[in-house]
Amino acid sequence: MSDFSLQGLDISTEEFISAFAEPHEIVYIRVFSDRPKDDSIFTGCKYEQKQALFSQLVECLQQHNTANRGVFFAVNHGGHNDKDITRINAQFAEIDNLPLETQQEHFASHTSKVGTTGEDLPPWYEFTDKGKLRFMPSVLADYCAKNEYVFFCGESYYFYIDGVYVQRDELMAQQRIRSHMAIDKYKTSSQIGDAEHQWRMEICKTVREINVNPYIMNFKNGLYNIHTDTISEHNPKVLSTIQLNANYGTNAECPVLMEYLDDVLPKSEHALVQEMLGYILIAVTKAQKAFLLVGNKDSGKSTMLYLINTLLGEDNYSTLGGSFGLNELG
Repeated sequence: MSDFSLQGLDISTEEFISAFAEPHEIVYIRVFSDRPKDDSIFTGCKYEQKQALFSQLVECLQQHNTANRGVFFAVNHGGHNDKDITRINAQFAEIDNLPLETQQEHFASHTSKVGTTGEDLPPWYEFTDKGKLRFMPSVLADYCAKNEYVFFCGESYYFYIDGVYVQRDELMAQQRIRSHMAIDKYKTSSQIGDAEHQWRMEICKTVREINVNPYIMNFKNGLYNIHTDTISEHNPKVLSTIQLNANYGTNAECPVLMEYLDDVLPKSEHALVQEMLGYILIAVTKAQKAFLLVGNKDSGKSTMLYLINTLLGEDNYSTLGGSFGLNELG
């Protein structure tokens, strides 16, 4: 014979409700017709009453019950709607297809937390002894450190976007933290700030850890290794903050560039210009060279600078404001 049986409990409605709400808390009741075809005039109603005064509703609810209307109360605390729930008092699971003994073992070991829409709550929430939900910022910070491709260096966050780490401010980090928080009421500035600060401490990097291999060129379509002459897919484990504004092509040709060089330089100097461009595009400076473009007006100098800037990408170069003349070199 099973150790479990369904037996009626001789307790009042008020006693039953008191197991789910404190005397000062509001109990939320919903009433709707069990037989809508026979009770077409009644469209349903909602009641709210403090638990300590719930006895004042009992007679009214009994009348609804006599009229074949379903009377339900919100087991979880906070309001009539799921979005208003602030505390989970009970969770339900239907596993009738399992033997009763197996069900008992399941509930004895079950530790998941179920949200108001039925999904498991993330592990950075726990229930207190009183059934209230508690947010644990350190657990969320640990999760973000392990699962988000983000690091912090030099007073800025860097988020992995389209194959490169892009500099962003702390507001974006706080928005990312907030997106992981499941219940709107618990998305307070202090909790978001606490989790964001702990996340930052876990993902700090030094400058020496960023862009460590100058012979890896980050193109829009992958990572090109100069030494092996190979290109591989982007990898967030490569902490690259510089991506060139171009795709790498093994057999790529550049007829427009060669036509431009033919117009402005003798062919004997084409290789030198190409070498200069290659040196500018990599993060190696061991040649310790600077390049000055000297020539008459409209001789192609600005076009060359525009080409270089376009290849580098607007985030990867800086310029002096105004006209850059010989008087500024003194």
